[in-house]
Amino acid sequence: MSEASSQSEEVEGRLYLGGSSQGFPARLRRQADRLTLESETYSQDLDWYEISIAPRVGNTPRYVHLPDDQVFETADNDGADAIAAHFRQGLTAQLVHRLENHLGLILIATVVTVLLTVLTFTHGIPLAARTVAHALPPSAMTTLSEGTMAQLDDIALEPSTLPAERQQALRQAFQPILATEPDHQFKVQFRHGFGANAFALPDGTLVFTDGIVEMAENDEELITVLAHEMGHVVHRHGMQRIVQTSLSAWIMVLMTGDLSAVSDASVGLPAIMMNLAYSRDMEREADEYALRVIQDNNLDPMAFVDLMMRLDNPFRDTDSHGEHEEQDGDSGWGRHLQGLFSTHPLTAERVEQFRAAAQ
Repeated sequence: MSEASSQSEEVEGRLYLGGSSQGFPARLRRQADRLTLESETYSQDLDWYEISIAPRVGNTPRYVHLPDDQVFETADNDGADAIAAHFRQGLTAQLVHRLENHLGLILIATVVTVLLTVLTFTHGIPLAARTVAHALPPSAMTTLSEGTMAQLDDIALEPSTLPAERQQALRQAFQPILATEPDHQFKVQFRHGFGANAFALPDGTLVFTDGIVEMAENDEELITVLAHEMGHVVHRHGMQRIVQTSLSAWIMVLMTGDLSAVSDASVGLPAIMMNLAYSRDMEREADEYALRVIQDNNLDPMAFVDLMMRLDNPFRDTDSHGEHEEQDGDSGWGRHLQGLFSTHPLTAERVEQFRAAAQ
C-alpha cells in the first residue's frame, strides 16, 4: 500500500483496456488537484468527473471506471478512499464501509430490516392490494371469473344434480337479499363437487354445491351463507388476494432476484384464483357484512350458526342453540395452534357474534 499525504496519493493496481481481459501494472496518482494514470509505456491525465470509483465493499478489490471503457483495479482501498475524499467524493461509500464494520449497527440494521419486511407483508401489501382491487374495472373481474369458472368446470366440478325446480326455488328465495346490492350483478350457480361448500368469484358469481344445499335444514340457512359470500364480492376480497399474491411475488423477486417466483404467481391467474384462500381478516369482514344483512332482513342469526357448526363437523350433533360438546382435540392450546395455521377464523370464533346477536 502506498503512502498518502495531504499533497499527493498514489495507488497501485492493474489497468484493463476496453474490450480486453488482459491487464497490466499501472498506478493512479493524485498530485494536488491533478489525476494521472501511468504505466511503463502509458500516461494519461484525467479530470475527476471523467472517472467513477466503485463503492467500497469490505476489503474486496476496488474498481475505478475510466474513459473509453477502461477499468483500473486496485486492492488499495484506503488509497482509493483518500483520492475520493480529496475531491469531496466517496463520502457515502466510506460511511457504508464504516457501517459494515460496526457490529452494533449491523445488528440494529438487521432488526430494522426484518421489521420492515414483516410490516411490508402484513400491512403494506394488503393495503396496496385493497387499493388496487377497488380501482380495477369490472371487465377485469369478469374476464378472470369466467376463466376461473371454466377451469373449475373442466377439472373439479360437474353439473348440479339438484332438480331444476329446487334450483329455481332457491334463486327466488335468494332474490330479496341479492336486491339489497343493486350496484352488483350477482349470478347464482349450482354445481356438484367440492363437498358441502359455497364460494364467490370476483364478478359476483356465487356458487353453491349440492352438498351444502343438501346439508342445510332450511332455506334460511342457505340465505345466511349467501350473505357471507356477497360480502366477499362487495369488499372485492377475491381480487385483493390475487393482487396481494402477485405483489408478494414481485417483492420476493426484488429481494432474491429469483424470477421464477413471478412466473409461478403471474402466469394463469385463474389457476391462482382456484387455489387461494381468503385471509382471516377477510373472512371476519364477510361475516360482519352477513350479520348486518341478516339483521336488516329480520333473519335468524342462529341459522348461520347451525349450518356453520354442521359444516365444521357433519358428524357432531348440534342442538337448537347451535351449541356442541367439546371433543378431546378442542383444548385451549389446540384451538390456539389451529387458529395460527388456519386462513379462516376458528368456527367457534366466527359464530360467536351471530349467537350473541340472536340473544
